[in-house]
Amino acid sequence: MKTGYTLIELLIVISIIGMLSVVAFVNFKDFSKDQQLKKAVGEVQSFLRLAQSNATSSVFCNGAYGVAWKVIFDTSKLEIKCGDDVSIKTFDLQSGITQTVSGCSDLALPFKVSYSALKGERSILDNNGVLKNCGDVIITLTNDKGGTKSLTLTSGGAINVQ
Repeated sequence: MKTGYTLIELLIVISIIGMLSVVAFVNFKDFSKDQQLKKAVGEVQSFLRLAQSNATSSVFCNGAYGVAWKVIFDTSKLEIKCGDDVSIKTFDLQSGITQTVSGCSDLALPFKVSYSALKGERSILDNNGVLKNCGDVIITLTNDKGGTKSLTLTSGGAINVQ
């Protein structure tokens, strides 16, 4: 009596491994898109907190203390600026991630979130620099598979992630 596997047994095992590999690959792609979305939300939150913190602690910027710090939201990137629009840091959103804004009438991308020097009071400005009278503002990031994450900027200064 010979021991070993028949050709049919080997083909069945190989086909099962192939099917499991396809399922794992599809799930990994979804997982990586979710991770990109989490990273983008973390960067948005980080930019907002950095601007808020630098404004309240009067961080030196472009030869001056006590300047306002801003986060500019554009369709595909974020930018943090201080004083008279000195660019400090930029973050490009991954392809497939979009951002929208709600909670403030007729506010659309691009817009600015500005924090005043020392007090850190939040102001929302449209693309033309017009001050908007907004309460809580919700920034929603969406990936191309339909996953969403939202950040709420409260009028009191809190930055909450949902």
